[in-house]
Amino acid sequence: MRTDLQGAWKFIHEMEVDGVKPDAFTCSILMKGVKHTSCADDVDKIIGLINRAKVTPDEVLVNCLLDACVRLRNIPRLTSVLEQFKSTGVVPSLHASAMLIKAYGHARRLDSAWELWRELTVDRKISPSEEVFSAMVDACLANGELESAVAVIREMKHALNEFTRGAAVFSALVKACVQRKQLKLAMDVYADMRDISFMCSKVTYNTLIDALVRNGDLDGATAIFRDMGLNNVAPDLISYSTLIKGHCTRGCLEQALQLLSLMQKRGISPDAIVFNSILDGCAHKQMRTLTEQVLKDMEVAEIAPSNFTLSILVKLYGRCTDLDTAFIVVDTYPTKYGFKLNAQVYTCLMSACIANTALPRALEVYERMMAAGCQADAKMYHTLLSGCVRHGDLDAAARLMEEALDKGHSCLERETAENVLFMISRRGRSADLGQKLLDRCEQAGVGVSERVSGAISAGRRCEETPRPRQRNHNKGSGSGTWG
Repeated sequence: MRTDLQGAWKFIHEMEVDGVKPDAFTCSILMKGVKHTSCADDVDKIIGLINRAKVTPDEVLVNCLLDACVRLRNIPRLTSVLEQFKSTGVVPSLHASAMLIKAYGHARRLDSAWELWRELTVDRKISPSEEVFSAMVDACLANGELESAVAVIREMKHALNEFTRGAAVFSALVKACVQRKQLKLAMDVYADMRDISFMCSKVTYNTLIDALVRNGDLDGATAIFRDMGLNNVAPDLISYSTLIKGHCTRGCLEQALQLLSLMQKRGISPDAIVFNSILDGCAHKQMRTLTEQVLKDMEVAEIAPSNFTLSILVKLYGRCTDLDTAFIVVDTYPTKYGFKLNAQVYTCLMSACIANTALPRALEVYERMMAAGCQADAKMYHTLLSGCVRHGDLDAAARLMEEALDKGHSCLERETAENVLFMISRRGRSADLGQKLLDRCEQAGVGVSERVSGAISAGRRCEETPRPRQRNHNKGSGSGTWG
């Protein structure tokens, strides 16, 4: 393509030398040559030729120029082309109007896009084509104008079912509303579309279900799920798994299991996300028997448990005060299913030990984790240090804090460090433990409040100041000795 353009430019030069003036057709041919490459230098050269030869751009040339400039996303160049088009006085076709609206949108000139929209719909009384409609919605979304995009959708809603891209455009609007935390607006425009029996895409339904579940509106999500069936849009794995996870999070395990049964009857195989969601629901309700049945179903479905699955099981057995079983699954699952334990599982196991007043076992898990070369994080140290403070093992807490600080300040949160230091000061260990840890925190960049640092300093001075020996008074004598 570049070689052909070089030859074309050579020919253009010969034309200009011979006094043959290039016209709009000549420039259009050149623009088509860079249509798929959108090279900025080539576009600038063609614009320079248009200006030099005083070419009046026709519709074909302007469309090619706009298309190239939109792809380049260069606003100054795009604005220049727009002004050239405006000066020609040519009445744009619907295709050219769509290109212009799209170009205005990318140039952040939404007012000009609206002006052209009104020129078509009001002044020329032309019904916008699908291309023009899509471009106008795109221009509004590109400028973050959700309400404006909704206005276009509502204006054109009776024609949407006739547009092949209507569902895709509506889906883009719903997605933009959800991303900008405008769920109510998305639901309002969705309600408008229901009035005309507009056929939403599966992507739109899933987007709304996910947003409603995240917002805690399970009733609304279930209603959208029902709408899918009523409109002959078959729910897929994403639809089911999103709703199942929502029910499990709320603790509605029965509804989640009903959905699982329904999706299996419809020939949709559950994946690891679905099984883990249900297992998590079982763990919250401490339902060991159902948990074991779900694990069997996973095995039948040939879905291998993962670290996430294992962390759920550890939480379950920890809540059931069955640490031995928690250790058994941690010891056997990685070998059986071929994965390596991650920090999340180790942290869950430490937390289970601490909750069951087994701090020494939690510390053993930590040593095991370090020996395995697993990277510790701030959450793990927070869990273990909080356990040490709760059970009064300040020496272990001090040792862990130093190891966390050795790994960098990102492994130790300020709140965690302050809790340990404050407990050390209250237990009268500021001199032998507190001051050293405080200095280490400052060196590592872990900022500690003045209240906590002051408590350590005051505690150290108090502990280091010799106390006067108490005077013993002997009855019946006027003298006394120091005891």
